[in-house]
Formats: sequence, C-alpha cells, structure tokens
Amino acid sequence: MSITIGTIRKWEPAALDEAVRTLLKHRDALVALDDEVTGCKPPASWRGAAADAAAPAHDRIAASVRQLTAEVAAVRTAAADAADSVEALRKSLAETENLAKSNGFTITDGGAVNDTDPPRNVPAGELDVVKAERRAVQLELVERVRELVRRGGDIDAELAKVLGTARGDKLRPGGTLQQAAQTGTKAGDLPITPPPNGKPGANAAWWESLSDADKKAVLKNHPAWIGNLDGVPAAFRDQANRARLKALRASVQKELDGTLTDEFSTPWVYTDAEKKMAAIHAIDKQLAQGDRQLLLLDMSEEWPKAAVATGNVDTADHVAVQIPGMNSTVGGDTLELKQGEMTRLHDEGKSVAGVTWIGYDSPNMPETLGNGQAEGGATDLARFFQGINASRDHDPHLTALGHSYGAVTTEAALKNEGTGVDHTVLFGSPGHVVDHVSELKVPAGSVYTLSADATVSLHGKSDFNNDIVEAMGSLFRTGELDGATELSTDAQGKNQPTNGHSDYLDAGTTSYENIKKIVTGEQDDVVE
Repeated sequence: MSITIGTIRKWEPAALDEAVRTLLKHRDALVALDDEVTGCKPPASWRGAAADAAAPAHDRIAASVRQLTAEVAAVRTAAADAADSVEALRKSLAETENLAKSNGFTITDGGAVNDTDPPRNVPAGELDVVKAERRAVQLELVERVRELVRRGGDIDAELAKVLGTARGDKLRPGGTLQQAAQTGTKAGDLPITPPPNGKPGANAAWWESLSDADKKAVLKNHPAWIGNLDGVPAAFRDQANRARLKALRASVQKELDGTLTDEFSTPWVYTDAEKKMAAIHAIDKQLAQGDRQLLLLDMSEEWPKAAVATGNVDTADHVAVQIPGMNSTVGGDTLELKQGEMTRLHDEGKSVAGVTWIGYDSPNMPETLGNGQAEGGATDLARFFQGINASRDHDPHLTALGHSYGAVTTEAALKNEGTGVDHTVLFGSPGHVVDHVSELKVPAGSVYTLSADATVSLHGKSDFNNDIVEAMGSLFRTGELDGATELSTDAQGKNQPTNGHSDYLDAGTTSYENIKKIVTGEQDDVVE
C-alpha cells in the first residue's frame, strides 16, 4: 500500500503504544521462564533410550522459547520505535498544515497543495511580489509534504521488515532467554532515515518528523548530517558543528604533525592543513566568547567556510546576516571583524541575532571584476536564508547585509524566489548585477543602498570618492540600483560620516545608525 498524507492522518500511535505495552508483558513473562527452561533440562546421570530422546527434545523446546522471546522483543522494540516516529511525523504534519492554513493553502489527502484563500485587494504595484511570495510558500509546502510522505513510507517499510523477520523465524538467538531478548531488541531497532539533502522545507520536515530519541542519535552518531543542513534549527546545527569541529581539530593537527617543512618552504604560501587550522582557531575564538552559534562548517575545499551567529537565531525577533566581500577568509581577520560588527547589532538590546556568513569563495581583487564567485555562492546563500525561516515556527524579521563584493553575491542570491528576506542593505557595493530592484525577488521598497561618497579635498586641488572599491567596481557593473532607497553616510547630528570602504558599521556613524534601524525594524526612522 502506498503511503499518502491521508494515510498518515489516519495513523494512531496510541494503538501502537497499547501493543507495545502488551508485547512488553509477554517478553518479560518469557524471560522469566529462564530458570524453568534450564531447570527442566534432563539430568546428566539419566541413561537409556528415554534419556537419549529427552535431551534433544529439551534443546528444541529451549530453542523455540529463545526464538519466540527474541521475536517478541524485536516486534516490541520496532513497534515502540514506530509509535514514537509516527507521533513525531504527525506533529510535523500538523506544523505543515498550520503553515498552510496561516497562508491560505490547504493540503489534500493526496498531498496536493491548493491555494484556497489568496489575499484580496492587493495594490497593483505589489501584485507580482505577492504572487512570488505565495509561490515560494506553496513550493515549501510541496517540499514538506513530499518529505512527510517519504518519511512515512520509510517508517512503514522498516516496521514491515522487522515483522517479516519475526514471522519468518529468521532470528537465531543463543544463550539465556535474557540474551535472546537482547538479540531481539537489537534486531527490532528501526534505522534512522538519513535526511533528504533537499531544499530547506524538506529538510525542516525531516527533522521535525524525527522522535526525540532519533534526534539525539543523529547528534551523537551523525552530526555531519545536520551541521550544514539548511532547515534544521540553529541550536541543533550549532551542537552538531561543535562536535564536528572537535573531530576536525584532531584530524587537522594529525595532518600538520605529519607535514615536513624545510628551509626552502615559502613562508607566505599556506598548505590546506594550515588554512584549516587557522580557520579552526578563528572559530574557537568566536565560540569562546559565549552566546554564539556555529551554523556552517565546511572544510572540504581549499578555503574553509563558516557561519557564526551572536544571539539565538531560533528565537530572535530580528535576524541579520552579513555577507562580507573581497579576500574574506574564515582563518584571516574577517570573521573576527565582521562578527564584531554583528555582535554590536546584537548588543543593541532589540532581540537581534547577528550572523556572519562566509559560505562562498570570496574573490581576490582581479576576480571582483567578474560575477563568477557571486553566482557560485548565490544558491547556497539563498538556501541559508530559506533555512532560517523554514526552521522556525514563526519567521523572524530577516535582513540581508551585503558588504562590498558580498553585496554582489547578495543580489545574485535574491534573484531566487522564496528567500524570505524582508529587507536588504547593500553597502560599499562595487556595482550591481541588476539594473532595477524589480529584478530581485524581494518585497517592494525593501532594498537600501549606502555609499561613502563624501568627497575629500586634497589641498583644495582635487577630490576623490571615500569608497574607492565602490567607485572602481562601478566602472565594470551597473553603478546605480534603480528603485533602491539610498541612505545617508554623511555626518548627521552627533553621528559621524563614513570615511572609507570598511567603516559602514563603525559605531557612531550615520551609516551604522541607518543599518541598525533597518535591522531592528525601524525603517521609518532612517536618514536618506
């Protein structure tokens, strides 16, 4: 029988729980027969034809009791696992249905996601954006439904496999009845279904569908499954990645211990192991400060990737993600500097979680003239944004902060539908990859730009742009982003002007105050 959403809706874990209790009683009763089975073994002093027949008969009876004990224990364990899994699966289905209902969709027994209550009286200028947002929600619901059906099918198939093993007398336990029960218990454990490695919505549904025991088992035995899995809550990703970091540290140290160096080594050329260890030290330094979450840890390529949050991404009202630009590496000073800026936003006391995302291959100076690295990182960044919303019961106010070439990467990511980004701030951008904000899949009026374009006089003879990176980059890309709101970087009241490419988030500047207001949902108070 194929599993559908209608099937899952009809499943009753309580009935399985009752069966588990009954099977437990039978298992315990069988184990209690151990002394009787042993005690009725023919005495060694018995001789004759009857004795010769009694011994194998006893062995057959004892083997049958052991077999039955193992089978009952296996079915009991499988039924208990299935009951827990079905309960978690139905909870995940309920959360998916709540998401559907709150957005005007319904889910049929067959798994179709229907738009039954679209918003009315949408202003004409916002219609395309609203349609795109609803398509994104519908796609997430479709992903979740598919994963729930897949997970339900796996639970059903694994339980059926154990039942088939018990029915077919395939267990061959030895030893005492207690040992036979242990053999059956081990055989009855239902394996944990690996994640789909799908889109964030599917990943979220998979994680929600696991029982608490299965989640603990994944964290203990398979942390690599979820450390970088967009759609899994931040707290669990952090826990998994910290465990992975410990193992990576030992592995990289072993690699470094086996590296031979000589007098001809080039001191400024780093080996992959040295890059990894530098990244590990930089991450360690952040985590040691407390109130941090490690949301991305990838050392599979030449340059390590990581994302660190200050604050709790799972519960914060506002989540801001900064994407740094040229020459950004985890093992250099980028993570410390950028996370310092995000921590400053967190410390404003407005329930902000600040994330630094170094999840793409940041370009060097010549590479900034092209869009290759930005396009390469765009998909992963879009999924990271999507995963934040998919992992939470209620979406936070999500802001993307793209600095320098990170602004180019951010724009490329926001060409994807369904990122869930509410506001976008692009500062120090070396040009733009779109001509108008309408090419980005974001809410109307939600994109802001900042440029440190105050001129500086040199002895009264010439002027130049404060942000030379922005000025040079604009020669190779669109210089202005039409439709975006340009915010002030000049001196305003007690706030200082922004004096260079790396100073937009310096405390006490107008640019910082403007960015802070966007992040904390106070857009009406920005200075243009």
